[in-house]
Amino acid sequence: MMAKIVHGASFIGALSYVNDKRKGAKLIAQSSGVFTVNTASIVNSMLIQARMSSRTTKPVSHLILAFSPHDASRLTEEKMARIVHDYMKRMGYEDCQYVAFVHKDRRHPHVHIIANRVNSLGMCIKDSNERYRSTKICKEMPKEYEIDGERYTIDEEDVNTIRNELDGDT
Repeated sequence: MMAKIVHGASFIGALSYVNDKRKGAKLIAQSSGVFTVNTASIVNSMLIQARMSSRTTKPVSHLILAFSPHDASRLTEEKMARIVHDYMKRMGYEDCQYVAFVHKDRRHPHVHIIANRVNSLGMCIKDSNERYRSTKICKEMPKEYEIDGERYTIDEEDVNTIRNELDGDT
């Protein structure tokens, strides 16, 4: 299990990418405070909360959890949802809005999480040492969820596509 974290300014760009039915996208987890009727309603929910912090210029956090192809048969959508909620709590996003979509466009199971870095009190979640914390969490969780701890890399081309989506219009 490994994670990749990218920050950006566009909820619409990020959510359009992760909720793309051509990628086999399916909503598997969400926090409270997100209206999930469609992409527009998710974006509106998150924009309302993001505007609580006028100083935050990049309120979007796009986190990708990638699992080993060996875990495909062990990772049900319910188990991935539990992993997402646990991961987000450990990362300090428990008071933030987020949605998680599983994609089925690669041979390895992976989940895209779009999170609002502005929490319910209008405070921006600090990103210092975020990658270090994430790496540590990704090393701990496989034992707890009985999955392979093998690191699985995320294509740099995918990351560049994600960055472009995140830098679009809010």
